[in-house]
Amino acid sequence: MALVKGDVNTAANAATVAVENNSLLARRRVNIRWTPRQELEHEYAILEIQAITNQIRRLDPKFNGIAIMRNPREPWTRHDVQTYRQYYNQLRESRGIPVLPIYRMRINNGNEFNRIMSSKYPYNELYVANPKSATGYFRVDSYDPATREIISRKFTQFSQIQESTGIGYIKEAVRKYSPGTVISNVPSTPTTIRGRKLEGKLILEVPAQVNPIPQSVLRAAQEENVIIRDTTGRIYK
Repeated sequence: MALVKGDVNTAANAATVAVENNSLLARRRVNIRWTPRQELEHEYAILEIQAITNQIRRLDPKFNGIAIMRNPREPWTRHDVQTYRQYYNQLRESRGIPVLPIYRMRINNGNEFNRIMSSKYPYNELYVANPKSATGYFRVDSYDPATREIISRKFTQFSQIQESTGIGYIKEAVRKYSPGTVISNVPSTPTTIRGRKLEGKLILEVPAQVNPIPQSVLRAAQEENVIIRDTTGRIYK
């Protein structure tokens, strides 16, 4: 075991997901093989650690990881995530800031996940018309007209939520961001795409799923022509 401080830099670049010790290619060069489940757990843990790290750095901009006794050749786990969560809670308490309840932490992690993944797309937080309101808007997470991808994003594990909630995520994306929805003419929208319509595939982007997605959710996605795709590029059918 080695004392590793700064492994968090893996997380700090979670969109590219690779420091030397933990990247897939690096592991294969030295013949380190993880099971498929370890790969999935690692990908999910890295994203959550990055989300927590971003929140820690708002309180402590010099934060550069936690010294953890761990083998750098082994995947990050839920235990590592919990270590970062506890550190963040302790930091808040030391600054006289109330500890966040779990539901609020999940919301914040989702917001950070959105920021992490937005770097992969040319347009983010794009306002689109709400057909039921003359003055209201919806906001699509990301959009790439070149690849024809309309992105709705959820930081969730479908196996850990109600099936009805997962189906609701799909129906929400269809209701708000379906192809043909008009891009709003507001100051934050680049002039080159104002008034145009969203074109392409509607994608629900999620972290790598550690456990199978319920069949009812997959059926709903198929019926609504929504692609469920994780951050590694895997499509769930």
